[in-house]
Amino acid sequence: MQDVLLKELSDRFDFDTNLTYDILKKLCIPIWLKDTPKLKNLIVTIAKNEYKFAGDDFAKTSRAEKTALWYILLERKD
Repeated sequence: MQDVLLKELSDRFDFDTNLTYDILKKLCIPIWLKDTPKLKNLIVTIAKNEYKFAGDDFAKTSRAEKTALWYILLERKD
């Protein structure tokens, strides 16, 4: 059931290019998605999207600063 719902949400919101923390939070995905590897994959997608779109407010924070928290959360160094 979770896989079907996640696939439907991914298709509807185009997670590969549009997923942000705000969307993740509004959909309450961390509450109902119990598959840790899938949740981690979503967080990696958020980090990549944050890096891509960080240029809009580059003067305030750098791309590395916007994505570092996500990679620390995942315990990744790449």
